Amino acid sequence: MIGGDDSIPIPMLDAMGDTGKSYTVLQVDAHIDWRESHMGETHGLSSTMRRASEMDRIEKIIQVGARGIGSGHSSDHEDAIAWGAKFFTGLDIHRYGLQPAIEQIGSGDEIILCIDIDAMDPSIAPNTIGCAPGGLSYYQVLELICAAADRGRIAAVDFVEIMPEVDIDGIGGLTVSRLVAATMGVIARQKLTEG
Repeated sequence: MIGGDDSIPIPMLDAMGDTGKSYTVLQVDAHIDWRESHMGETHGLSSTMRRASEMDRIEKIIQVGARGIGSGHSSDHEDAIAWGAKFFTGLDIHRYGLQPAIEQIGSGDEIILCIDIDAMDPSIAPNTIGCAPGGLSYYQVLELICAAADRGRIAAVDFVEIMPEVDIDGIGGLTVSRLVAATMGVIARQKLTEG
């Protein structure tokens, strides 16, 4: 799925429960999204991972790239840790690389990718709501996607928080469209190897 605000993953995650399978969520985002509600809305922006944690079929949540302020309270982070979510901040990725996060993906996991484009640095993805410096590079995000397909199977993916009206010289549009196309290729090759 490709869309606007970060409420889009909630119905997608809910629909995946109809498959009868259990899932690992790999969230790539500048924010942790564990609020109970935001401005009275419980199924919208800032609540996606908390809602995911409440779904029976979600077994694991791996969160990569967090660095934005204002998306949660300390109690939200505490709730996420208590649930078992694994966090790898933007700073962690720049210091230690992607491997610690990748190692959290189990062999054979069914994976749902939730990619909020504000996870990427605004120098390559300015077309989003919550720009914050220190984001991931194009190749870091692509490596996470490829690693998910190598270690498990990508069952679903969303790209959200896309705001074309704030893009600069089409840079973000190019970045996101290339990433979407690359992901489609990764999933197509994955299907070939499954058959």
